[in-house]
Amino acid sequence: MAKFEQGQEKTGGREPGTPNRITNEVKKPLADFIRGKMQPEALERLYQKLRPNEQANFLTKSWAYLMPRMEHHHLEVENITNDKAREILLALLDNDSPGDIT
Repeated sequence: MAKFEQGQEKTGGREPGTPNRITNEVKKPLADFIRGKMQPEALERLYQKLRPNEQANFLTKSWAYLMPRMEHHHLEVENITNDKAREILLALLDNDSPGDIT
């Protein structure tokens, strides 16, 4: 197989929007199985049997499966003006009033 070179057109592979086969073949049936076995009441009983540190560990590890992963963003700020920095901060904070940002 030839090495891929920059500028070449993509050939083969999945079409955009095509779901990964593992999702349909493994993840969904496994999730359905677990849902069928783990009723909320049974999960609560198991949770109550855990020690406090185990409860905290369970919650923090479970949280990762409920929330989307955050993306890392990089911003070069060496040559940015104060006005542009204020504009970016306000956009990040979703705040309409500039307040006392200096």
